[in-house]
Amino acid sequence: MPIAMTYLAPRRNLLILSLVIVLFAGCSTGPARHPHVHMQSANPLVGDVYQAGSSAPTPFPTLLESMKTSDVIYLGETHDNPFHHHIEQQVIFQLIDQGLRPAVGFEFFSREQTSHLLRYRNGGKKGATGKRHGSPAAAEKLLRVQLGWEGNRERDWQRFLPILRKVRELQLPVFGADLSAGLKVSLTRHGYDGLNGVEKMLVTRTTFDDPGHRDWMAERLRAMHCGWGDDVYIDRLYQTWLARNEAMAESIVAMVRDNPGQPVVVIMGGGHLEYNLGVYERVQNLMPEARQLNIRMQQVIDELTLAADYFEPLRRDGRDYGPRHDYLWFTSGPPRREHSCADMHMKKPQAQAARATADP
Repeated sequence: MPIAMTYLAPRRNLLILSLVIVLFAGCSTGPARHPHVHMQSANPLVGDVYQAGSSAPTPFPTLLESMKTSDVIYLGETHDNPFHHHIEQQVIFQLIDQGLRPAVGFEFFSREQTSHLLRYRNGGKKGATGKRHGSPAAAEKLLRVQLGWEGNRERDWQRFLPILRKVRELQLPVFGADLSAGLKVSLTRHGYDGLNGVEKMLVTRTTFDDPGHRDWMAERLRAMHCGWGDDVYIDRLYQTWLARNEAMAESIVAMVRDNPGQPVVVIMGGGHLEYNLGVYERVQNLMPEARQLNIRMQQVIDELTLAADYFEPLRRDGRDYGPRHDYLWFTSGPPRREHSCADMHMKKPQAQAARATADP
């Protein structure tokens, strides 16, 4: 039976957003709406999941069965879409309700931060008296400081907190998957060859080499930066992206081996999973037998009301890379911010002048 919860969020002009979480349990005989959160939307796709190549929605019990038989479940998100975070929570909780103990991994946290996550989780163990050690509120406060999530990241922190609390309550495996923030900056600024010996110990040089994909990514990166950056800089961005994929794949494979018979659920940006490349391809390279499920949470575009519109294939140099993801889970989302390259072109010289003035 559906469980509906309404959430009221204050906004300018007293705009009220109605968010509805629908949690389905048991079996269904037809296409079912899925555990999802959405704003009021006229787009009929919202709340449905479509498999690549299918003209009809996938019933949730069918999708859940695919999850239960997968070694790795990717939940590809848009980082600033709160509705995607609600779906992530519901998927993990549904797997737990099915008797599974999923390992939970986060792109947002680095591999080095895994020990902080485990310390937080282990503090939730019950002692001989049946009581848990320490104060949960104090443990959360300490973890937030250790992860570097203080300051103005309250909204992001609250989105991950229900999952972290469930990890602590049930003592689930948990890990950070990505490179550290400092190492990502070093790679972007200096490239692999510019790292020192210790930094190089922390990075695995990828064997992935696909000229068509590299050119496509270079075009996207250049567009994202509004044409700023020469070829050397764009290549460093791409090499950093590859290094991150390699690190996350290594982390995922390690957790699959550490948790046989249980799924590893990984929350990451959908761009690391497009066309079953990125992290997906690197896991396949390291562990060919791994059963992977690539689910992308997709914010709808008002004028696109057919699922096929979102499964555009990538074709480069005579190669067809196929659809973007195995499944698309359609959601609403916050208003799209207009990305103004004109503003960026105005601000860039000002920022460069400010840095030049500040440099000794």
